[in-house]
Amino acid sequence: MALTQFGFMGFTLLCADYLGVATNDEELDGLLHFWRVIGRMLGTEERFNLCNGTVKESKALCRRLLEEIFVPYYTKKSKDFEEMSNALLEGLWPINPFVNNKSFRIFTCHLIASAIPNNNHSLDIDDTPLSLYSKIILHLQLFVHKHLLPVHYWWSRIFRAHFNNQMKIGFYLTEKFPFLAYILYGRKRSYFNIYKFHFD
Repeated sequence: MALTQFGFMGFTLLCADYLGVATNDEELDGLLHFWRVIGRMLGTEERFNLCNGTVKESKALCRRLLEEIFVPYYTKKSKDFEEMSNALLEGLWPINPFVNNKSFRIFTCHLIASAIPNNNHSLDIDDTPLSLYSKIILHLQLFVHKHLLPVHYWWSRIFRAHFNNQMKIGFYLTEKFPFLAYILYGRKRSYFNIYKFHFD
């Protein structure tokens, strides 16, 4: 459960500025409280809940988890890793067509490098040539995160609002008219109502 918890809030905690998240310690404490409660509701034992403690302690735990668990497994690139990451990224494509498998993996390496700058792991970036589309997506992601989203630029508020609205439109289209899902799954299998399930 701690690994799942990290997946939702770890990079936000470790490299908020790089991701364009404007926070202070009070807001980060609110984020930790939210994920602490979610962890408890999901049955995570207190000793495994990453969000127990202060912001500084949680950052240290997330950094340690990234260095000792995620990076070693990320660099191994086992068959299971390949299958799971492909399934995850292909599943996200109908929501956000800018998610490209190879470029997103290289972007993840950049994100890891910014989260743990004194990294003693060798992050091997896949050296198979990227297609032109993958190169464009990768350079677009790097440009956006380096020049448009950092909170110390005055224009970051404008671009963060733009990208947030872009995601809202993506969610709306995915729910009402999932034309990108038609391509992958066909028209009939593209409509799925997640709201029909009620967990009482």
